[in-house]
Amino acid sequence: MARPDTTDHFAPYEPLPSDLPATNRYLVRFNEGHSIEEHFGFLGAPLGDVQYQHLEYQAELSEELRDRVRKDAGVKEVVQQTADMARDSTYKNRSVITYPGSHLEVAPGYNVTFTDPTYSKWEHLRSIKPRVDTNPTPAMVSYQAEALSEEQIAAVFADPKVHSIAQRMWGRYTDYIAPYQPMSDPPAPGPKGPRVEYIVYFHEGHTIWKHFEWMGGPLLGLTHQHLMYNSIFYDEELERVRRDPGVRLVVQADRKMRREAIQSNRSVMTCPGSGFDEAPGYHVFFTDEEYTLQEHLQKTGLSLNTTVHWGLYSAELTDVEIQAVLADPKVHYVSKNMSGRFN
Repeated sequence: MARPDTTDHFAPYEPLPSDLPATNRYLVRFNEGHSIEEHFGFLGAPLGDVQYQHLEYQAELSEELRDRVRKDAGVKEVVQQTADMARDSTYKNRSVITYPGSHLEVAPGYNVTFTDPTYSKWEHLRSIKPRVDTNPTPAMVSYQAEALSEEQIAAVFADPKVHSIAQRMWGRYTDYIAPYQPMSDPPAPGPKGPRVEYIVYFHEGHTIWKHFEWMGGPLLGLTHQHLMYNSIFYDEELERVRRDPGVRLVVQADRKMRREAIQSNRSVMTCPGSGFDEAPGYHVFFTDEEYTLQEHLQKTGLSLNTTVHWGLYSAELTDVEIQAVLADPKVHYVSKNMSGRFN
């Protein structure tokens, strides 16, 4: 349960310079005495993909979640980052990286990474006192240590060619399984079990591409919106989907439920993993085939050179125009146009 906002605190925010492309990766710095556990308590749930060091963490955040983070009174500042800036921040902190909120199992020991790919662990270890025991495999760029005392950690960080020390994680997940809401009257099973449609909801910060990685490849035939998608699974696929720690909820759906979920999301629909090239422009679908373009344009204040056929129209839209279109309650959804060509 999220801790209520008791102050008007809004931590300072430093965006990237205007000549750099915006990213959704941020560095969040804490005030002295604040902890990642207290921060997760404020947010109401752990963030699943966080790299934490002493008094700061790095994570991918939506704008909405970023602003929520800034309201935590224990947050000192939030800084937008490029990949190079994130790497520099990790190096400057000089404390062990941990992954709170991850559903991966923690493994014994640490991974030590170097800044220089030509630097060998043998050069490094000769300068370390007290002695550090490592795995027997020679390594460049990084090595694994089964255990490090605080004194050894300090000695390792004293080598300027050490980029970071990170907690080791097993490549296996914990027993996480997302909640599931079946229909009260599910369809009859087929030869491989019921092949029916589901709505899959993600936790904040999760993406469809991370989900595809978990599933072992893209899922065909799905429609994706902000933090959710619709698709059809067999039972065995449903089990795999629910095991993804980034999945918040899976709902078995009929056509009516799917339409309601799509309309309530109010974000652009895409078809990632379809294999088709995207094309310029968007399709806008109305909830009512009798709804006219003139009524729609009057409600949105837009001026578009297009026509409506069978309750939909096509147009090239800016981000601002998309938000105006989605503000019309007679709009069912907006989808990205596809070229019809396989990539």
